[in-house]
Amino acid sequence: MIIDKTTLFESNEYTAVDVRLDPPLPNNYSEHVRFGVDPGTTKFGLAFLWRNVCHIYQIKIIRNSDPVERILLTQRIMSRCLTMFDFAPYMIIEGSSFANNYRQVELAEVRAAAVLWGIPHGIKSQIISPLSIRKKALGSAKLRAEVEWDLRDYVDAASALACAYCA
Repeated sequence: MIIDKTTLFESNEYTAVDVRLDPPLPNNYSEHVRFGVDPGTTKFGLAFLWRNVCHIYQIKIIRNSDPVERILLTQRIMSRCLTMFDFAPYMIIEGSSFANNYRQVELAEVRAAAVLWGIPHGIKSQIISPLSIRKKALGSAKLRAEVEWDLRDYVDAASALACAYCA
């Protein structure tokens, strides 16, 4: 399934690994670019899906206590990883998990930064709950993308790819 893996970028703020793979599911909306975002303040997942082109990005972030810096870093990361905006792009952002209250304010900032990043690019964004994403992409809310698609080393990126399939 994995075709290629490269370290896209390393800095004192974050490290991004770009994994190119065969799409694990059929892409029924091949005329549309679809982005997926699994937000995080220390681990962040992005996915890009178009026709048979599939890239996932597993990103490790050095946590910053300044909310403005977190928002700006989110937008810099997205600009670095997601570069194709043709073909009426869609972006699904994983929403909050109601069972987990850990850092939800910071995650809300990252979600908002992702939506605001997409607006000038004409990207239509939605925020969907994790269980709804799993049910739609995998057929059951109990299944996990990283397990079903054998991407255990890229947990956040696999979740982002599940988001892309929900667009």
